Amino acid sequence: MKKTLIFFLLLLSLAYSVDLHLWELFSDEVTHLAIHGSKMMKVGFDPSSGSGNHPIYSWSPSTQTWISDGPFLATQVALGSQNSYFRTVTNTVRSKIFPSTNWVSESWTARHIKIGTSDHVFYAGTTLALPSGFAIYKWNEGTTSSEVFTQGALVIAVDPAGNPWRVDPNNNIYRWDGSQWIGVAGKAIDIIIGSDYVPYILGQTIGDEGFIVQKWNTSVGGWDTLPGISGVSLALDSQNNPYVVTNLKQAFRLRGVMTEFCPGI
Repeated sequence: MKKTLIFFLLLLSLAYSVDLHLWELFSDEVTHLAIHGSKMMKVGFDPSSGSGNHPIYSWSPSTQTWISDGPFLATQVALGSQNSYFRTVTNTVRSKIFPSTNWVSESWTARHIKIGTSDHVFYAGTTLALPSGFAIYKWNEGTTSSEVFTQGALVIAVDPAGNPWRVDPNNNIYRWDGSQWIGVAGKAIDIIIGSDYVPYILGQTIGDEGFIVQKWNTSVGGWDTLPGISGVSLALDSQNNPYVVTNLKQAFRLRGVMTEFCPGI
């Protein structure tokens, strides 16, 4: 009896738990995805386009389907509460204001565009800001001017306070604190920040469908890897749930985390 009890206690001491991230397929034929509140847009996939640009679609909550959003082709979309933007492979930019369906040409060009949860629009332009990438601008809505930031980026993100984050050509991460750039631990391919100020990145480690997904852990000052998925770009919904676009042109969303108890053996 005593030996049985000791063996049982030993098994308990060796037991551990594993958090299983439950990823659900959300959409096929996706090369880029943008979400803002209840709105969603995607760049689809048309193998006949041949240019690297693809059709744009908006999500219809009532029919739960994607609806064509005009005749233009794009490589990236950015979505705000009122305005939306797209850019092409040649870095031209068009925008529209809801509920208009007319895409209007912008005077500026961009290699990357992000709209924060509070509608601040930032973009990495086409002017080199060596050695850190391309010049970063904040677009002043309702005007024809942009505010230029020091340093540059290949990829940008925006926090809810309207402060930009940037990723340079060496995949280093920096955040703007209102007066200067502060380095952040880790390396990133893509980055996005939720309404709760928590950033997600695609790290440098390669997975089956792209790069690993990581979430900032404030308590340890580093990144936690979200297993079960990898991708080429990220989006966050209004509840700060991540969506991942993979190199297979599919979008997956995180539906929950289940803790599984594993006995020690």
